[in-house]
Amino acid sequence: ALLFGGSARHKECSKAMECYQEMVKHGATVGMVVFNTLIDACSRIGDMSSAAKLYRDMVEADCTPDLITYSTLIKGYCVRGDMSEAMRLFSVMKSKGLQPDAIVFNSLLDGCAKQGMPTLCEQVIQDMERANIRPSNHSASILIKLYGRLRDVSAAFEVFHGMPRKYGFKPNAAVYTCLMATCISNDKLESALELLQHMLQAGERPDDRTFSTLLRGALRGGCVQAVVSLLDTALSGHAGDCRKLLDIELTQSGLNLIFRKKCWSEQGQALFDSLSTAGVRVSMPVEGKMERGGGPYNNARRGSAYQTGGRNVGRTGEQRGPSKTF
Repeated sequence: ALLFGGSARHKECSKAMECYQEMVKHGATVGMVVFNTLIDACSRIGDMSSAAKLYRDMVEADCTPDLITYSTLIKGYCVRGDMSEAMRLFSVMKSKGLQPDAIVFNSLLDGCAKQGMPTLCEQVIQDMERANIRPSNHSASILIKLYGRLRDVSAAFEVFHGMPRKYGFKPNAAVYTCLMATCISNDKLESALELLQHMLQAGERPDDRTFSTLLRGALRGGCVQAVVSLLDTALSGHAGDCRKLLDIELTQSGLNLIFRKKCWSEQGQALFDSLSTAGVRVSMPVEGKMERGGGPYNNARRGSAYQTGGRNVGRTGEQRGPSKTF
């Protein structure tokens, strides 16, 4: 099992399967742990054909699949986007008397969200409630990203306000940042910046991804005032150590933007001095030496720190109405 586990961690599924075939060839007994580890190894690399064969071998060997088996398979099919097979296994698992846990439900929720299936997502949430499993910050983040892709900012805000109140949890930095990314990708930078203030007032500390997401949005929009405000907030100390919060390249791009917009003497110089004093290693912008083409400023146009799969949030669907403000 340790050998198979090492192969799974390093995504060396072929080596693990070769060992398994040798075990079968020599009549060795394969137990639950080995089967689950092999299924995990195949699922990690998206080889669901091999994972399905292992599942069948497991059943034929009178080794009863457990919650870990089904959870691993369901997640693997969700990652592949095969929601019909994931839902089928979910039904089989329940018919065997196995109680789904939060991992299974969130895997299904994430799979449905990535396929743009809001109705099925709502069904998964209802199933969670019936199973007495409370949706969490992770569940909220998944739904917020879904509605961001669908360009339904109002629905994203409804999730942000409604789920914590209904299920008794406090939005964390990941949830705030997902909603900020949704606002930015739907051309609502001001709402994203308001969320930062709301976050600080609620006593939730932003992290480096929060500031990277907001700085990318400000740079994409060419908004000097937003860049200045974000860097000032990081420097204030209310959010933590600015050296851990600020991405150096994005911060440098922010200073370059201020310089290009001819706002250096009014806002840039003092900000540069404060950043340098705080130990943030940035350089004084110089005409003709700022980044061109593939620099962080241009990369900022491609999206935020919380988008997955290289795809911008919010490219399809319709928006229900204006976003909520605080």
